[in-house]
Amino acid sequence: MASTGETNKVVAVTGASGYLGSHVVKCLIETGGFTVRGAVRDPTAQHKVAHLEQFECELFKADLLEVGSFDECFNGCDIVIHCASPFQNNVEDPQRDLIDPALNGTKNVIDTAVKCGVKRVVVTSSCAAVQTQDTFRRPQDFIGKIFTEEDWNDESTLEEGAYRKSKSMAEHAAWEYKEQIEITTINPAFILGPPISKRLDSVSVRSMVAHLSGENSDGVRASCFGCCDVRDVALAHVRAATHPEAPGKRFIVSTQDSVDQLQMVHFLLPEYKDYPIPMKFKDGETVKYRGHYSNDRAREILGVKMRPLGITISDMAADLVKKGLVQPPTTETEEN
Repeated sequence: MASTGETNKVVAVTGASGYLGSHVVKCLIETGGFTVRGAVRDPTAQHKVAHLEQFECELFKADLLEVGSFDECFNGCDIVIHCASPFQNNVEDPQRDLIDPALNGTKNVIDTAVKCGVKRVVVTSSCAAVQTQDTFRRPQDFIGKIFTEEDWNDESTLEEGAYRKSKSMAEHAAWEYKEQIEITTINPAFILGPPISKRLDSVSVRSMVAHLSGENSDGVRASCFGCCDVRDVALAHVRAATHPEAPGKRFIVSTQDSVDQLQMVHFLLPEYKDYPIPMKFKDGETVKYRGHYSNDRAREILGVKMRPLGITISDMAADLVKKGLVQPPTTETEEN
């Protein structure tokens, strides 16, 4: 049941068909006590929304950058969970493809929520808005630093850390509404775990497919980050939607210690030892910084128990193979 014991709250989820948004919809339905609406770009695009048909969720057409497009979805809602925001590694124009959708999209969503009389907005932010870009510029200055919800990344630039900058700017913008509407943010690290759809357009899914299919046979990047399970992140959003202590707070959802990509794929062993899993860093790459994060607030207030990373990765790999998104290695047999 909902955290406060109240029932029949109307909740709108932006980006409802996405990797995280789909899990938020599922978690709301399974928790009970919610009427769920989903905001998506095109409710008729079956290849993007068909996986939501299993849930009792009414879909509405809306676009982050189109003022007024969320009106129909948000009218009569008690809560908005804003998951829609771009997460891409390589973009042609960082301002157009990352900053504008994240920043202006967040403003559009919350402006509409205020106008429609919504009580609370839960915003998906990121640990990218927490861990300063300076950890990569001067890693020696942050050895042993434990990042908490009190920390902000205001040091990223369009040229260096554009995605991280987009998340920080969007979250800062969200907090500017705290006197008009209840605001809370969820700050996940790199999200992993089994997807609900068979879509390959999320960075999380594509990265694991690449690890299992041999696309990274020349090695993985030496990037190092906190990780979290998509199911735990979804639960954090749902708990934050109704918990009386959530408004005015940020919640980090992450492993306490970051892992590099080589450590991450090693969780696939020995179960997937026959798959072409990368076993080295790309030539010339080394880990620049290993971050540490406090997830105490999410555990203590929201009651989110973080799954062990090994479970998350194992479940994700098994699901990708089951869905046919990763092909098992072929076994050649000798003919007599």
